Amino acid sequence: MAWYRYRAKDTDGTWFTSTIEAESAYDATVAVREMGVELDALERVASAEPSLEQPDPPAVAAQPLPEASHRLEPVDDRPPPAPRVVPPGTSGVAGGMVFLLIGGFFTGIAALFIIIGLTLVLAGNSDGWFAMAVPSIHLTVGIGLLIYALRGRHERRRIVRDGQIALGRIDSTGRNRRVRINGRNPYKMDYEFEVDGQTYRGSHSTMDEAIKAHQRHDRIWVLYDPDDPSKNVEWPPF
Repeated sequence: MAWYRYRAKDTDGTWFTSTIEAESAYDATVAVREMGVELDALERVASAEPSLEQPDPPAVAAQPLPEASHRLEPVDDRPPPAPRVVPPGTSGVAGGMVFLLIGGFFTGIAALFIIIGLTLVLAGNSDGWFAMAVPSIHLTVGIGLLIYALRGRHERRRIVRDGQIALGRIDSTGRNRRVRINGRNPYKMDYEFEVDGQTYRGSHSTMDEAIKAHQRHDRIWVLYDPDDPSKNVEWPPF
């Protein structure tokens, strides 16, 4: 259990700051919302379990949450309970479709050469063995790209469909200058979230410019594999 400080507005329109004890930031957010108040910002302030002699929450010092802050709840609705409908276009990695196309092209070319070589061998032409050996590199690269892209897509779709929910915070966003796809650098977003008091990190690269709406310190919903939280997906997925 941990303590979280939050700022909210009550039904009379009065802003106030208080604390709440919860298992995670997500649980704290849900608990505050159930009070019928409008949650504005939330942050972890302590992790120690309060003693029986001191049941009240720790006092919040005169360091109010900043007025202009991106550490707010996500503007998007919370993820629905699992199993979820996977949004169309949910991809595995940046340029996933490109990897599929290149992998399919290399595999197709290699398969064509193998068919030609096999036909020559069956016809008694020894050159057929050479024709089948030449595309071995293309076949290896093609199958590797296909497996990489398909595995990434399957993993993300599985987590989006069945993953647990956490409330995360964006560490950074921007262009990934180390990668170039069709002459363009994809966007990359790094974020962190908490599960059972342990911090996990995640990242995602995409060509979708919608990611530019997010900024550093923004809150974001995260879906994760409960057996391995290091496997996670941002919500809504890009």
